[in-house]
Amino acid sequence: MIARRRPKINRHAVRALRLSQGFSQVKLASRAGLDNSYVSRIESGQRLHPAPDVTLRLAEALGVPMAALVADVEALAH
Repeated sequence: MIARRRPKINRHAVRALRLSQGFSQVKLASRAGLDNSYVSRIESGQRLHPAPDVTLRLAEALGVPMAALVADVEALAH
């Protein structure tokens, strides 16, 4: 059995998009249905491989395609 790895999230893209839209971490977390400490851990690099549904919820909250937040876009195809 081949283990599937989770794509690495681009924490810098999350932060830049959040700031460009004027969102605080709390507001982004609320829009994505996440705890604000989770968003903080993503942006600080403590949580670089969130579950795909988390990355999708962040992308939807930011109004961008999921691929915009993924550092390794090829990992999405596997």
